[in-house]
Amino acid sequence: MIGPEQLAKGERAEAVGDYLAAAASYRSVTGVSNTELAADAHFRLGRVFWRLGRFDVAMTAFANARALAEKAGATELQARAE
Repeated sequence: MIGPEQLAKGERAEAVGDYLAAAASYRSVTGVSNTELAADAHFRLGRVFWRLGRFDVAMTAFANARALAEKAGATELQARAE
């Protein structure tokens, strides 16, 4: 099942500096029907791309996170993405 467990897997990969594995895990969650979960995945994906120096891609991911968080009413996540 794709969801929180994939986010956790991405977190573990990100923590040890395996940004490509982290990005793959987060990307797999961006298309789920749970809008707040998808927003969180986009935010985390943006963070990984930022660390990789892919600022243009990161900004797109943050914008997607912000829009989805607004739609879900997740104000804290919306503020973090901002």
